[in-house]
Amino acid sequence: MILRTDKHKIKLMVDELLSNAIDAHAEDININIHKTADEIIIMIEDDGIGMDEENLNRTKKLLNQPFRKDLGEYFGQLTGLDNSTSGLNLIGMQSERAEIESIEGQGTKITIYNKRHH
Repeated sequence: MILRTDKHKIKLMVDELLSNAIDAHAEDININIHKTADEIIIMIEDDGIGMDEENLNRTKKLLNQPFRKDLGEYFGQLTGLDNSTSGLNLIGMQSERAEIESIEGQGTKITIYNKRHH
């Protein structure tokens, strides 16, 4: 499977990040998507339960994996992973880079950077 369109890719990423914020009991969720000449940047910030250091480090690893153009070979490896882990894996493999900040009990901010396809 190759995600060819920016719109489709962005929708999948926003859906996953929004779902995670809701699962973290967030009451206030801010989503910002903007384009630069070379990138599409997705930022989501919530006031959910946040993450402890161990979960934060694990999430950083999921979000900052090597880019994979073709995900077909990967889908078989998702068996047994919970939905948020598999979703964050897919975001990590389809984005150029990601930044995450989280404070336990206060919330999380995730910023995803994607190259624009012209």
